Amino acid sequence: DALLIAAVAKHVTIQGLVGLLLQDLPFLVVDDDDDIIADNPEYMGSWSAFVLPGLRVSDDVRKEVVIDTLLSHATFHRVPRQILLEQFVYAKDIHGRTAFDTTETSVKEHLQRLFFFMQRYEFVPGPAAHVSATSVVRLAYDHGICHQVFHELADQLNVCLTLKQFRQVNVTLTQYFAKDFPGYMTEAEFKKFCDMQYGRKIQVALKFMRREEDYTKEVEVRRLISTRGHVSKYMLNMLPSPSPDEFERAVGSLSVNNDQLSLADFKHVLVLPAADRSLEDIFFKERPSANLIRFLLEEAAHALRLLHSWDIMHGDVKKLNFVQMFHHLETDDERSQYMAYWADDIRIRDKLRPRSNIVVKCFRQDYNQDAAALLPYAPVVASPEIDIWALGVMMFQLWSGEELVATDINEDVTSGQIQLAKFWTPELLKARIRLHIDDEDQLDLLSHVLAVDPKDRWSLESILQHPYFNP
Repeated sequence: DALLIAAVAKHVTIQGLVGLLLQDLPFLVVDDDDDIIADNPEYMGSWSAFVLPGLRVSDDVRKEVVIDTLLSHATFHRVPRQILLEQFVYAKDIHGRTAFDTTETSVKEHLQRLFFFMQRYEFVPGPAAHVSATSVVRLAYDHGICHQVFHELADQLNVCLTLKQFRQVNVTLTQYFAKDFPGYMTEAEFKKFCDMQYGRKIQVALKFMRREEDYTKEVEVRRLISTRGHVSKYMLNMLPSPSPDEFERAVGSLSVNNDQLSLADFKHVLVLPAADRSLEDIFFKERPSANLIRFLLEEAAHALRLLHSWDIMHGDVKKLNFVQMFHHLETDDERSQYMAYWADDIRIRDKLRPRSNIVVKCFRQDYNQDAAALLPYAPVVASPEIDIWALGVMMFQLWSGEELVATDINEDVTSGQIQLAKFWTPELLKARIRLHIDDEDQLDLLSHVLAVDPKDRWSLESILQHPYFNP
């Protein structure tokens, strides 16, 4: 049977249309403590019909105004704005098509302005991909990257674009499309090309960072990497995105995880290609085979070797775990000195607070000689040996299924294990490894990677030549 709204829409006022839509919503607002929204099993499709291009309204009514009035209705006063928009944008018709995919251009653009972050980024439904004290990562579909890429280059090229210039912005093209790519493209042709190549959606990862210092450092390193050539196999380059000032103005009202976490303090944003899963996801959820583990570790070693060849230390190879980077705070005065050093950054201070009076000597702020003088020890300069140790810790866990030293939810060494991490001896370490690993190649490799004395740790070149990686 025909829906009532389809039959009378052309003769009804804005308030009348809102009333009809409220009587047949694609979802229910519930009083559940755990969930404020539930599916409506009796949904007939009024909203889906309303957004269709074929449904006409009165000449003095605009669908965009109806949508705005509907969203501000008292029925939804308890529903967070982003969640409410998500329900309407992704509501499906009887054919499984979303409202956003089936509606007319003007309504789609209006929904995009309302729903998309910065009118461009369509967040993937669900929780953030990563949350920590210093950063939050959200996956999104970037609806503006192709437009930006085209206009950044076309301004100098009479509104035309070449394949070579598109490659310059690190958007990977397949050999098939490269072969058939015409000499020049107009914007309309370019958009059609992107739609064919990416299915109209390019998934990206937005990394919201709290500390400007961390953001600046990461941007500088990634820019340096992008100038070295042939690194995309191992490194994620930054993607074209809005300016830092635009991000800072837009982030203030953004939140994640059902409005439980505001991003107001995470105003520094990087846009990177989205990975489908991390090594941690593969390890814990897919139980990789021994051969796959060997391949993944070899890729990690190659990536680190590339960084080290440019005198860049990663410093955060997971599982992060350092040896010979600790300092024991012997007195209350030393503890006070350490806490004073981090006094300007409460969250970082709490994260790096002494455990059993032991701290990590290679963690520091942007180097300042006067500030460093506050510390009761000399900060340790990052070196390849730190990354080598962390790689060994990761090897141990992938091979044994256990952590070398227990860590908490933030992958920081737990208070109960910090003494063990500081006071490893070659004998204790060897015994710990042999207790969990039987393979002779693995044992031999770890003896050269997890060496207590940093000078005894192998280089990545030697590691990659080991029989484990060359069976």
